[in-house]
Amino acid sequence: MVGLSILIAIMEIGGIGVLLHTILSILKPTFILHNILTRFVYHELGIANEKTFVMVMAVILFIVYLVKNIVLVQINKVQVKWAFEITSIVSNKHYKHIASRELRYFYERKSADIVNEIVSITVSFTDTILLSSVMLLSELSIVIMMLTAILVYNPFLFVFSFVSIIPAAAFLVYLNRNKLAEQGSKLHLAFPFLYENIVELTAGIAQVKLWNSASHSFKKYEKIKNEIYKLNKSVYIKSHHVPPRIYEVVAIAGILCVVLYGVLGEIGTSAIISSISIYAGVSFRLLPSMNRVIGASNSLSTHNYIIDFIKDVDTDLVDAKVGTLSFEHSLSLSNVSFGYSSDKRILDNLSLDIKKGEFIGLVGNSGAGKSTLMNVLCSLLEPQGGNVLLDRKELSREQKAAYQYLFSYVKQDVFMLNTSILHNVAFLDDEPDVERVWSCLEKVSLTGWVKTLPNGVDTSVGEVGKQVSGGQRQRIAIARALYKNTEVFIFDEVTNNLDTTSQEQTLAAIKILKSEGKTAVFITHKESELVLCDSVYSLKNKKLVQDK
Repeated sequence: MVGLSILIAIMEIGGIGVLLHTILSILKPTFILHNILTRFVYHELGIANEKTFVMVMAVILFIVYLVKNIVLVQINKVQVKWAFEITSIVSNKHYKHIASRELRYFYERKSADIVNEIVSITVSFTDTILLSSVMLLSELSIVIMMLTAILVYNPFLFVFSFVSIIPAAAFLVYLNRNKLAEQGSKLHLAFPFLYENIVELTAGIAQVKLWNSASHSFKKYEKIKNEIYKLNKSVYIKSHHVPPRIYEVVAIAGILCVVLYGVLGEIGTSAIISSISIYAGVSFRLLPSMNRVIGASNSLSTHNYIIDFIKDVDTDLVDAKVGTLSFEHSLSLSNVSFGYSSDKRILDNLSLDIKKGEFIGLVGNSGAGKSTLMNVLCSLLEPQGGNVLLDRKELSREQKAAYQYLFSYVKQDVFMLNTSILHNVAFLDDEPDVERVWSCLEKVSLTGWVKTLPNGVDTSVGEVGKQVSGGQRQRIAIARALYKNTEVFIFDEVTNNLDTTSQEQTLAAIKILKSEGKTAVFITHKESELVLCDSVYSLKNKKLVQDK
């Protein structure tokens, strides 16, 4: 990219050079034979008079700018392609980094913050960081080369151009940098509240309507929106409107100073015209370059928070190759301790042994830590003390993903993809086995219902499963676990809020697992579920007590 930026600068300087020589040839005919380049063209082409030479220079100027811009478009395409390829790599690594974090990370962060972070890198990183950096590098190269060319041609004009243009740019960058960074951070913090408001409206629309509280949601939305608009307006004015206006004044002031210098220095009208022409030609490209430098710098300052997102990404992260682990005898927790904060433990030196094929019941008061205990058992949460054992052997870090694959966690609020029944059962299988899906649906007594649907197994369940009943969602979740060929099932209050018929159908599906030798843990207080269990434990005072 550095080489392309320098090439762009060279081509821009070449274009300005041809433009200046053409203008001076028109305004000052004696310039043609006094300048080494124009004199060379004049004699080599065998031009007869000055008028013809001007026409030739005009044609050369047009061709130079046509070729230059065709080449620059191709270079810009390469730069944009490069920027998006880099963004793709960075966003992929960042997404995988987020996905690799432990469950605790997602508990402790708002989903709106995570969405904002991923969207910012995926959507904004290219334009606000990479392409702005390329723009800054290219335009700085043009400014440096142009000032160097002026220094060689006319040292006085170099000093004048440098003094009139560079301090103004440095002042604008310095003035705006901290303020724009502060406003960019505020924007970054405001967007998650907007996402949160929209999610609350769409997910809780029934309650919003029953409470007649749409106006409350709107007021919250309007407050957040107005804050974002206010910050965006300030950023936009500072970045896009103020610099061009200042440099317009600088350009006019520069021309007046050149004229004043010529008059007071009594250097003659011809020399004044030449100086003004050169200054105007230089300003024609130099001032827009300085505006772009300032704009790129402002963009980098405003969106500096995106850099903070990717600083902590593990660049050595590679796709884990999930092997297989066999569950032969038992799952164990040995003196496990866990707490979400260092001063408050939920589990304390807790031990549990589950034999293959056993059905275990787990009861306890709300908030006692039953779900946390299951997350530790699944290795979704890392214990702060003690060990998770498979067949009496401690798990290595490399075995963690394979161990997690042994489990299926069926909750009261089943997670559903916004897609078909087929893909909800096969879940993340890229090439679903349709016959296997039907077999799993048969085991949970859903084939009769599915066959009555217009599109059968290809019928969409809707967003978060809105288009199917609670009982159907539960049994689809069990069918999903059967499709996965899970060894260990965890049922967390799965029959709560289900009618009697749905409860009976769900429990009938669960009983099939017992006959197939599967292992299951039930978090429940319902006798209809506990009766299926070989052992029942109570979670009290951070430890387990066996009740059955």
